[in-house]
Amino acid sequence: MEKVDRPLGPVVVDIAGTSLTDEEVKILQNPMVGMVILFTRNYENREQLHNLTHDIHSLRNPSLLIGVDPVSYTHLTL
Repeated sequence: MEKVDRPLGPVVVDIAGTSLTDEEVKILQNPMVGMVILFTRNYENREQLHNLTHDIHSLRNPSLLIGVDPVSYTHLTL
């Protein structure tokens, strides 16, 4: 994945699964996007979550913000 230099935008998006699809990479590189919110569907285990957040952060400079749905957070076992 190529890192793109652009400021963060105002739009918050989510992703469908536990890793990024090619289409999601394109969406996350859109200049309007500034944050990704994660839900329980995005979590399998600690290593997978680490890899996913690394992949998200590696797409943009500055890195996209990552948030966690508060209801999902209470169900995660890290």
